[in-house]
Amino acid sequence: MTIAAHVFRRGAVYTWRRRIPRTCRQSTKTAYIQVSLMTREPELARRLAGILHGESVHLFDLMRSDRLTPEETRKWLEHVVREEIARIERRKLVELESSNLGNRAESKLLDDLAAQCFRLLAEHGKSATFDPQTDQILAEKEYSPETLHRAQEMMDLYKRDFQSVSRHAKTCAIARDVLGDKEISALRYVELRQLFMKGKVIAIEAVAQAANQDVAPAVAATRDEIVRARGPAFDLFSPSTLPASSEAPTSPQSACKPETRPQAPGQVEIPYDPDPKEICKRLVKNKEKEVDSKGLNQLVQVVDVFTEITGLADIRELRQHHLSLYVETLAQLPKAYRKSPADRKKPLSEILAEAAKLPPEKKGMATNTINRNLTFIGMLLQKASSEGHDLDSRLDITALRKRRTRRQRDERNPFTRDEIQALFESPLWTGCQGPSRRRVPGNRIIPDGRYWVPLICALSGARREEIAGMTTSDIKNVEGTWCFDIRPNKNRCVKNLQSERLVPIHSQLIELGLLEHRSRKKNDLFPELRPKSKSTRFGDQLDHTFRMVLQDRIRDRDRKTFHSLRHYVSDVLKNDPTIKTEYKDDILGHAGKGTGARCYGGRTELKNLVRTIEKLPRIAALEPQVGKTGKR
Repeated sequence: MTIAAHVFRRGAVYTWRRRIPRTCRQSTKTAYIQVSLMTREPELARRLAGILHGESVHLFDLMRSDRLTPEETRKWLEHVVREEIARIERRKLVELESSNLGNRAESKLLDDLAAQCFRLLAEHGKSATFDPQTDQILAEKEYSPETLHRAQEMMDLYKRDFQSVSRHAKTCAIARDVLGDKEISALRYVELRQLFMKGKVIAIEAVAQAANQDVAPAVAATRDEIVRARGPAFDLFSPSTLPASSEAPTSPQSACKPETRPQAPGQVEIPYDPDPKEICKRLVKNKEKEVDSKGLNQLVQVVDVFTEITGLADIRELRQHHLSLYVETLAQLPKAYRKSPADRKKPLSEILAEAAKLPPEKKGMATNTINRNLTFIGMLLQKASSEGHDLDSRLDITALRKRRTRRQRDERNPFTRDEIQALFESPLWTGCQGPSRRRVPGNRIIPDGRYWVPLICALSGARREEIAGMTTSDIKNVEGTWCFDIRPNKNRCVKNLQSERLVPIHSQLIELGLLEHRSRKKNDLFPELRPKSKSTRFGDQLDHTFRMVLQDRIRDRDRKTFHSLRHYVSDVLKNDPTIKTEYKDDILGHAGKGTGARCYGGRTELKNLVRTIEKLPRIAALEPQVGKTGKR
């Protein structure tokens, strides 16, 4: 009785032998694989047999006759070459806007090193090394010791990447689109990977020689070379090393011995795609319950622009000059960058070319925006590092942050008390001619989101999206007091943990009919403000109307926006000596100053919050509407 399948004793030691399936016979002249297990111990022999059985299944899959045809080889090579050329050209266009010539020289050197790495990997597979003593082409380049060290780091990175699960999945998905394959066998994948490396070399050399307009000859030559040298491409795979044994084999006769090459130290397979956009998707998924939708949308947009500017498809290739280039490019973009639908589909190079003709005051992102974007990039890098990706230890985002030119609280100006009264004298609240003529005086009052949301914000200090995205269940009676229960709901998140709060409803809002409005709605409090696309948020539709009303009613509009309503509430409560700071913070959803305020004590009693909210002045122009909600 055998101790395991395909195992028998040959003399004093155990031997493993398995027949090669007929579908694999075209890759070898023998019908069997036979390996001496070099041990007399049954338990060790059984364990080795299990390892060999698994490796043989993998090997047979490689040996099947499902190979790339010459036409498929050409199509795949052309795809890889065109994509790589497009990536390099995008990066070069962006670099034209950079005043730092060192960045361009650095990129050119990295391209050259990458081409050499890909060439060596395509020729030698996993045993490739960046060593001028063993490669004539490298010897002729005369790289400095520091450059050779960087190149070897790049080589190690590419090796890990090409053996990763994420790279396999991405390559197979792209190949299915390009070649129309439903399934990619292991052998076809190895060929695709080798062609991928050769295609990268063709593209980089074509761009360097300014010959990228006609790469067909190089593609055809590489295809012919591959077809002529058609043979098993097993060198990039490394079967598990068999446990060492001090016993010598007895008459080791094997028709085909699998290579037992030890795995290089530190080469751990990471199951996460290193593409910055894929990392961003995973980060967004992790943050969905913690961060509001506005912040998540901004994160995605920032990463999209970052990859467009830098041309990076692998976070492990990120270097400090990429970050510097990113910040420099933000300073060259128009202030209205891609805010219009027509601009969203324009390539970055075209937008930069148009921006070059603009006056300085219309170019460059605000300091706060640049710093916010860098914070998002830092979150991306932190996520990549937590997943095990090797990042350059020299990366430094802090050095690129811009210094503020004014205090944060001065970024927007608050409305004054008189301006608030003047603002709500607009026909939008006192009577207009209809839904499309809200700024023209008339006798119609339309109590929808455009009417209620600014009014609620002026009498609560809440953020626009907090109110615009409310559902009917977010208005609650707590201990006999009607309140806004501001918490994450199906429509939107809240900015942070301290933003979750109960805010008593101002008496004037109740008298104007807010509770009656709630009773008429089934789910969303303001369904007409529901976003029309994934790129917009609850409340975005208010922007244009509010800006026009602001233009009509307020003379001094310097740095005054919808958010100035919140600043107005903060100013009123802060300057009232009868209101404690803790009450104001609980109304506005602020963490409070000092460890004591943040970490100790409970929430302010509801009766104190009611007294605080009633300190906000009533809107005089709306007093005639009090008690007339049924006539609307």
